[in-house]
Amino acid sequence: MPVSSPAARLIRACSWALAALAASTAVSSGAPEAAPFSGAEFRGRQIYHEGTSPSGEPITAHLAGQSVDVPAAILPCVNCHGADGRGKPEQASATPTEITWPALSRPDGVRHASGREHPPYSEALLVRAIATGVDPAGNRLLVAMPRFRMTDRDMADLVAYLLRVGNDSAGAGASPPGNLPRKNFVKVPKTLIGDPITKIATARPRPGL
Repeated sequence: MPVSSPAARLIRACSWALAALAASTAVSSGAPEAAPFSGAEFRGRQIYHEGTSPSGEPITAHLAGQSVDVPAAILPCVNCHGADGRGKPEQASATPTEITWPALSRPDGVRHASGREHPPYSEALLVRAIATGVDPAGNRLLVAMPRFRMTDRDMADLVAYLLRVGNDSAGAGASPPGNLPRKNFVKVPKTLIGDPITKIATARPRPGL
């Protein structure tokens, strides 16, 4: 058996060391670290998980067929849609929709297990769904889905969070990123909801919602 030269042994040793380093780096790095939360996303996370506004403004929920609103803290989004936005069917009478943004904004549209179909959501259409219970095609959402009333600022924060729900490890247990100003939020056109979003936020329940 031929004896390897010192140079060959050195080359092999370096190759093994580089391979081991690459493997250990891959194991230790794991998935890419999520970007830090913005102020709006952090505030929206509280609304999603707790049903309360960091500003102290009231947020209420209305269920179809009920005569009164209830505090949203009783029916926060996370109870049915889960921390990852993929739905918790064991917590609801019907299978909740996956509300991760990639699922809601598929370019070719969305088809649900129930057979309901609709075009992809935009941010404005997501606001309409949260406030009035109507999907992008004009279909009524399940009666188990509450219609939420909140200020336009809180709605903007909630939508900002929904754009990254399921990828929010940077927000879990983190401290608020300071008193960041709220971003301006485009009003939903009247052609979509019939009223400015500020009126929807404060209106009493209307029949059929």
